[in-house]
Amino acid sequence: RVAAGAVDRRMTVWNADSGDTQLDLRDLPNSVWSVRFSPDGRRIALGLGDWTKPDQPAEAMILDGATGREYHTLRGHKGLVWSVAFSPDGERLATGGGELNTGDAVKVWNVSTGAELVTLPSPNHGVPAVSFSPDGRLLAAAIGSRVHVCDSANWNELATLEGHADIVLHLAFSPDSSQIASCGTDRTVRLWDVTTGKQVHVLDHPHYVTSVAFSPEGSRIASGTFGHSIKLWDRTSGQEILTLRGHAGAVQSIAFSPDGQRIASGSHDRTVKLWDATPMPDSPQRKFAEPR
Repeated sequence: RVAAGAVDRRMTVWNADSGDTQLDLRDLPNSVWSVRFSPDGRRIALGLGDWTKPDQPAEAMILDGATGREYHTLRGHKGLVWSVAFSPDGERLATGGGELNTGDAVKVWNVSTGAELVTLPSPNHGVPAVSFSPDGRLLAAAIGSRVHVCDSANWNELATLEGHADIVLHLAFSPDSSQIASCGTDRTVRLWDVTTGKQVHVLDHPHYVTSVAFSPEGSRIASGTFGHSIKLWDRTSGQEILTLRGHAGAVQSIAFSPDGQRIASGSHDRTVKLWDATPMPDSPQRKFAEPR
């Protein structure tokens, strides 16, 4: 399945093979800024908000992954909920709130009950990205130009990754939890060693980099850019493998399929595209136009 949210208060789920719409939720409480399936696929988390009203309350929602039925509405953020991320066991949900230059917090919630477990304040910046490590031990958050890494058992901060020259927009853990890739408005993807906090690679781009993802086997990194393209990189060497072109607007989000053979991309051009993630000609396998 492929899921996408939109500023017109809509969330759609498609069958990735047939392109058929499986779920289409309209008139949600606010614009949708982030969408995530739970690890078992039974739930979907949404981050909602209105970017024009930074002081207004914002919420996340946990829905049934098949029917869209609401389980919980999670309130406590302001402005908008930029990012949502399930823990690997599906029992916790992390959310990042606030606009880029408006402080808010990282919050962690119990998925079953909807109870708030912890609030980690971010007084000066919003939190456009949060992620649990695949081994469940760590939680990382993008705050300003830094990536903060904390212990998911006691929430103590373990490391602050510094090197970006501007705002970090997205981040991802490698499948083995040993590295973090982060990207942002300084037009780079930076690869970090989680244990030492040192940079492993800096991958330069000609445009803002809005999203980053590791392939499931961990050998490749994909990056989505304001230049309407997706780039594929070799994780070990830091060399560019492939550039995928076809969107008519900025690429806002990307994700690998579980088998690593395809990449899904969502764009400001109001389409979701599926691409062959192997070094093949630059053409999408399938395009899902956002319903209008």
